[in-house]
Amino acid sequence: MAKDKSFRHRASLKQTNKPFKSRHATKSDLRDKSKGKTQRTSVKGKVLRKQSRLDRKNALKIEQRKKREEYANIKRLFTGRSKVPKTVSFVPLCKNIDVSQIISSFFTCSGLEAPPLNKSNNIHSIDIANFKQEFRLVELSRNFQEILEAAKVSDYLVLVMSALEDVDEFGNSILTAIQSQGSPSVIAAVQHSNSTPAIIKNLSSVKKSLLSFINFYFPSVSQVLSCDTDSDNSTIIRNIANTIPESIVWRDTRPYIVAENLEFLSYDSNESDIIKGDLEITGIVRGANLDPNRLIYIPGHGNYQIKLISSPNKIPSSDYASISQQNDEMSMDISTQNSDDAVISVPDPEKIDSLISSNIPDTTNDDQTWPEEEEMETWKAKMAELEAKEAEILSKRILKVPKGTSSYQAAWILDELQERSDDEDDEDDDEDVDMDSQNGDDDDLMSEDGENGSDLDEEYENLLVDEQGNLIEPGSQKNIDENEELPSPEDLQTQLEDYLKIRAKQSRDERDFPDEVDVPLDMPAHIRFSKYRGLQSLRTSPWDPYENLPLDYSRIFQLENPKNIMRNAIRSQNDAPVSVGTRVKLVLKNVEKSVYDSCDLKTKLFSVFGLLQYENKMSVVHFLVKRNTEYTDPVKSKDAMEMHCGFRRFLVHPLYSQHTSTHKSSNNVHRFERYLQMNNVSVGTVYLPITFGNVPVTLYLPGEQNKSSGMEIEGSGKEEFIPQLVGSGTIFSVDPTRIIAKRIVLTGVPYKINKRTATIRHMFYNPIDINYFKPIQLRTKYGKHGHIVDSLGTHGYMKCMFNGPIKGVDTICMNLYKRVFPKWNTTKL
Repeated sequence: MAKDKSFRHRASLKQTNKPFKSRHATKSDLRDKSKGKTQRTSVKGKVLRKQSRLDRKNALKIEQRKKREEYANIKRLFTGRSKVPKTVSFVPLCKNIDVSQIISSFFTCSGLEAPPLNKSNNIHSIDIANFKQEFRLVELSRNFQEILEAAKVSDYLVLVMSALEDVDEFGNSILTAIQSQGSPSVIAAVQHSNSTPAIIKNLSSVKKSLLSFINFYFPSVSQVLSCDTDSDNSTIIRNIANTIPESIVWRDTRPYIVAENLEFLSYDSNESDIIKGDLEITGIVRGANLDPNRLIYIPGHGNYQIKLISSPNKIPSSDYASISQQNDEMSMDISTQNSDDAVISVPDPEKIDSLISSNIPDTTNDDQTWPEEEEMETWKAKMAELEAKEAEILSKRILKVPKGTSSYQAAWILDELQERSDDEDDEDDDEDVDMDSQNGDDDDLMSEDGENGSDLDEEYENLLVDEQGNLIEPGSQKNIDENEELPSPEDLQTQLEDYLKIRAKQSRDERDFPDEVDVPLDMPAHIRFSKYRGLQSLRTSPWDPYENLPLDYSRIFQLENPKNIMRNAIRSQNDAPVSVGTRVKLVLKNVEKSVYDSCDLKTKLFSVFGLLQYENKMSVVHFLVKRNTEYTDPVKSKDAMEMHCGFRRFLVHPLYSQHTSTHKSSNNVHRFERYLQMNNVSVGTVYLPITFGNVPVTLYLPGEQNKSSGMEIEGSGKEEFIPQLVGSGTIFSVDPTRIIAKRIVLTGVPYKINKRTATIRHMFYNPIDINYFKPIQLRTKYGKHGHIVDSLGTHGYMKCMFNGPIKGVDTICMNLYKRVFPKWNTTKL
């Protein structure tokens, strides 16, 4: 008898109970449950079909085909009948580099005759017959700004180093700048590699050392090529010809043209001394498609409207007449235009962007109730009293400066402080300086060095200032003589170093004791800090972003949804009529003749950039910035900076605030930073034209403030100063509703402690202030929080209650906040 087979139920009949629905599963439970698998949530309303192996292979083939087509289109752009020349710029990183020798070798190794090389002709075109490509060779001098501008439009950068000399300070600075703003394809080359037998013997080790150096800035560089002989340069040519240039994202989203030819047609008008006319720019469209309705930006000059986009191809002149009949506003005079050019596109009068970048504030719409004559007389008398008291306070103002400071240097410091006092946002900082001079002993207790007040007072002396802000000499009580002899350069350098030491101490105190201020003895706190408010939470407490806005906010534009607007602007740019790679003649209208006179196509590149829609409108722009570790001097908010934002340059005075990347605040409030701290990412805020995308931002010291040593340019006898890089980052957002809150911290110390209640002193000095600030929450540096219960006595003692016992060494703090705004002082460079 056969053995009975065991019976087995199907798996579908097995009962599975629902697991326990825990709301708070730990990380380990979730990890054990997933076992490394990713949890994919199904999209509602869509039926997801499980893909087979054949479908997946099909999808990969489609992706591969798209990439190959994209690569072939880019490669086809630089070859063929209407090929685009590759722009190759040579950057000398050492003083003994001879770029003209390399360019001459490029011609000889290609079987062509080298053109005469001189300083009046730095741009050469060469047609490489073997590769059916054309190169535009740009010989750059050791000029910082010229190299940066060339790097923005170049396809390849050839960084030429020397085998005999190390890369100097200029070379390191320019490499850092190129790395910060975004670089195209980089090729590293070494010159003088066969100059001496010792170099020839150790050439491999020299190249390894240079490769290690260049990889610090550009890790993608894989080798260092020699450029001394024709065979070496043929290798560089082959490397350039067989590769496609790397793309720069911020550059490829906007059209740009490197001019091949320029013509200026002036208008017949004697109404103004400024000669204006049409500027004709011949070149090839690169980056993105060109839309005639968008504005064109000329670096260093401004924005201009397009009058016409034509092609240099021969056609009858009847096309121009038809355009004049269709559009009178955009018509052109046939007698002044070249009738042999084919019209590609003209702007639409209803869609063309306006040149207006800011609104004009209209103050006549403000509601006003005119006072009567009796009220005016009363207020005039009160104002006279207030002005008399203010004049009395100003006449007794005392400022502390380092001992040994001359009257000239002191007057210079006073002028700077007077400019800052005119700034409403800096009013609190100036008063804090005066309070610090009156309460020097309290500040000395917070210093790092632990110096006594008497030791610090020995290093400073008091200076009296009159009502006009002029220095009063001790004893003489007379104003500074304007004809007084200036101090020697050595004294000026010493005084400048003393001044920088003071700023360094202020920056160190701000880092160690942020935002701590003292209540003045001669002014009630509720008057001194009347513009401040208390917040229970900086991240969640409500704050209306449209209250008490300055007049400058009526000039700016606010975008309802910047991301969607940027997406639509890029999409419309892709549908523009003039495609990439088209050789065009771009005609700009109402261009000053000085623009044409300032450019020389034989010595440097002249390029123009197309703007996206709304990119000429002024708004509040925020950018991320991180300090350069090599720059150690303190950087204060509202210090003047030269800002490179993509292809545009500005002189700005940014405000710095905290970057809350880990947690988003629900009220969009962020704390103001008086100094740009090291090793932290901050947010800078300025009034700036709208800029879409992650455009790189670099901050430099203005030209007159650069402290780098001058470098002599060979053959010219001139000195060139290297701009000092302060910080770099990217555009963060365009948001006028982002609130920058300046915080001040009022501190007090415990006098008597009774469990949860304590008597606090030295925060206020009268009962009126205590009752005024009573609703604001208190906190301690050891993590407790509490509130004011009542005032005790008449000298500023107060009874406070906390959520737990406090310690005698604890410090009681009260946070107050005030919104600050940037100033309308952005200047185009």
